[in-house]
Amino acid sequence: MMTFLGGPRAYIGFRFSLVELKAILFTLLRRLESELAVPVADIGRIDPMIVVHLVLRSDRAAGSQMPLFIKPFDRSTAV
Repeated sequence: MMTFLGGPRAYIGFRFSLVELKAILFTLLRRLESELAVPVADIGRIDPMIVVHLVLRSDRAAGSQMPLFIKPFDRSTAV
């Protein structure tokens, strides 16, 4: 996001691009359903300075990861 920095040459469409990105994410996430691919007990956290990283306790050496099953949302079973 270095192109969005302030100053006389800042990207003029910065705010519009953020709104557009949020709209795309909202549309996609409404149409998808997700569930964990591993048991909750196998998920650990690494707390560096600001961001919490989720890792698998069984494979910490692989770094940050969050295995999910993602499938289209089934409206027939929705409550």
